Amino acid sequence: MKFDLSKIKFSRFDLKRGLKLPIKLSEELAEDIGIMVGDGHISSHRYGTRTSNEVAISCNSITDKDYIIHHVKKLKLGLYNLNFQVFYVGKNKTEIRLGISSLGLIEFYNKIIGLPLGKKENIKIPLLIKNSDNKVKCAFIRGLADTDFTLTFRKKDRKLMYYPLIKINSASKNLIKDINEILISLDFKTTTSYDLESLHSLTKRISISSELSLNGRDNLKRWMRIIGFSNPKNNLKYNLWKKQGFCPRDYEIRNIMKKWAQRDSNPRPQD
Repeated sequence: MKFDLSKIKFSRFDLKRGLKLPIKLSEELAEDIGIMVGDGHISSHRYGTRTSNEVAISCNSITDKDYIIHHVKKLKLGLYNLNFQVFYVGKNKTEIRLGISSLGLIEFYNKIIGLPLGKKENIKIPLLIKNSDNKVKCAFIRGLADTDFTLTFRKKDRKLMYYPLIKINSASKNLIKDINEILISLDFKTTTSYDLESLHSLTKRISISSELSLNGRDNLKRWMRIIGFSNPKNNLKYNLWKKQGFCPRDYEIRNIMKKWAQRDSNPRPQD
């Protein structure tokens, strides 16, 4: 089924830059939607006579730099013909952000895909993903996992960290329920917990979240076979675990990723 793009508004900047919108759902678009549901953000704010339309993805500047620069940026360019800007955020540049201002892309994500503007506390998996085939669902889950899931390994009953755990924690109970439904349909064995309370160490405020986890070797092997990862940090962890039978600690993974990040010069905003 083709998308009806007739009511999408394009700004003069969109036209100048040659924005192209997909006319139907593909695995590449599904992965991009997963990324946006995970660490993506779309917003539209009016300042006097001007309106700011922002599409952005924010990740860790060390462990996700390779992923943002060498995968997500290229994915966006291929889908929309837009050259997203890469820049750092924060005093210590701990956050890397991929962003662009585009009215047409905002409207596409919001009106066609169904992503919310602003906060995502109650976000769900878009219906066009839930009603699609398994390949599209897997591509969506991959994009979401690369940005919002964690792949970790636990000691359990041994000295080394050998027991795999893929997990997501979210403020949106609906999102966890939707993910669980898809993963069960793909024959994964899931564990879910809802309405978990946690106390913020600084603000002392209680937050409510829900989580889903895939435990054990069988779940991880099936994941790599039918879903996989596009984020190098996750593939690094998996390959080390597969080769050694265990995964190094987080700080060791971070040090490896830091060396990878230093291969590229500091990214600056691009036109």
